[in-house]
Amino acid sequence: MKNKVTTYKGFKIVEGVDYNVQLPVFTVYTAYQWKLPKPVREYEWEACSMKEATDFIDCYGSGNPVTYNNFLDYSEETGFRLISGEGENK
Repeated sequence: MKNKVTTYKGFKIVEGVDYNVQLPVFTVYTAYQWKLPKPVREYEWEACSMKEATDFIDCYGSGNPVTYNNFLDYSEETGFRLISGEGENK
């Protein structure tokens, strides 16, 4: 099965399947990374949904980027938003 590639704001999002857990994965590449040969290409972000991937791109280069520690704040598809410092889900 061939992975689907989407372009969003100059970034490439590759929609595939994580073969270890059989779940969708959306891998985000910058335009520079995408031009590199596939064996040396490194992704910028790996998301669980297209929404998370586009949220990452929307925040890329801003003063408040998506990181491993705050990515749930940016994903509306999770159904909740973390509240900083309180450790409660809402």
